[in-house]
Amino acid sequence: MVVAKGTPTVGAKSKAFKRTVKVKMYTATLKYKGKVLKGAKMVLKFKNKKYIAKVDSNGKATFKITHLNKRARYTALVGFLGNKSYNKAKSVRVLIAVR
Repeated sequence: MVVAKGTPTVGAKSKAFKRTVKVKMYTATLKYKGKVLKGAKMVLKFKNKKYIAKVDSNGKATFKITHLNKRARYTALVGFLGNKSYNKAKSVRVLIAVR
């Protein structure tokens, strides 16, 4: 018997950070039919860098972003690349601003 893989949804919003904060923490969510996908790995891509974070028991993946100390606006992609149980999720485009 073959079971079809489900496709989860990524929840991510644009965020602004203060320039003076050294490590910026960005949070996104990953759910499938209202349930969290604990332990799954999510990806945040921007400025030619890739950040990876695991989803916790609340369904949140927290990315630690470093070396962002100039005032600027960046377009980023937040996504889930899939695993043995779930398909790749559609990436969400967000704006990350440093003030």
